[in-house]
Amino acid sequence: MSGYFIRVTNTVIPDASNTNNSIQGGEVLGAGFNAFTDLLILDSPTTGTFSLPGALVVNAVVSFDVAGGNLSLAVNNLADKEYYKGYSTINPQRPRNTAARFTYGF
Repeated sequence: MSGYFIRVTNTVIPDASNTNNSIQGGEVLGAGFNAFTDLLILDSPTTGTFSLPGALVVNAVVSFDVAGGNLSLAVNNLADKEYYKGYSTINPQRPRNTAARFTYGF
């Protein structure tokens, strides 16, 4: 099996009381995930066969208007899943991490 990769990002979840499915007041919730099956990275008579295990990595973000700007808070790898990527090398990926961003227009 050579492996399959699925990526879904920026899924907007509107307020349940909002009947027209739009975001009011600048609040946005988002979720995304990366899913992939086992990935065959080495398959040769000299080195043999080696594959990286598949994983499901979930991310989330919340964004809202505040103080004349916009504040976004994100958490990547919510479950703190240990996983690797690579083709001819094995690269560990980041554990759970957070990010904040404030944008202000003038």
